[in-house]
Amino acid sequence: MIARTLHGVCASGPIEARLGREDFGREVHTYAPAFSPAQMERVICYSDHIIFNSIGQWHQHRQAVLDSGRRIEIGLRVNPGHSEVEVELYNPCRAVRVSALPRRTSPASISPASTDCTFMPCANRMPMSCPGPGKLRGAFAGFLPGLKW
Repeated sequence: MIARTLHGVCASGPIEARLGREDFGREVHTYAPAFSPAQMERVICYSDHIIFNSIGQWHQHRQAVLDSGRRIEIGLRVNPGHSEVEVELYNPCRAVRVSALPRRTSPASISPASTDCTFMPCANRMPMSCPGPGKLRGAFAGFLPGLKW
C-alpha cells in the first residue's frame, strides 16, 4: 500500500538502500554522514540520489559514481549559517563542524559533474525552525541557477 502512494524511500546506508530497491521498488535516496569506498560501491548499485555531507566526500567518491554508468543525481548538504538547536553537538553551524557546504564556498569549488545538487539545511529538524528561503537564497545565490532540485 505504501509503495503505491510514495515515490521512493530514504536510506541511511547500503543495507537500507538495497532493502528500498528490492522491497519497495521505487526511487531510493541515500544519505549518511560518511561512506567508505566499499559502502559507496553498494550504495551506487541501489540509489537514484546520493546526498553527500561535504564537498570533500563528494570528491572522494565522485569518480566511482561517474564510472558506474548509472544516472545518479547528487546532492550536497549546506551549512545554513542559522541554527535554533539548544544542544551544541547538533548545531549544524558550529565553528568546528566540517560537514555540510559552508556559506563561504565558491560555486567554482564544486566540479561541473555535480550540477544536480540539493541543499538540505534542515535535515533532522522541524521545518518551522529552518531559515527562510530568502536567507538561503542570499547565502547561496551563486549556486542556485545551476541546480535541478
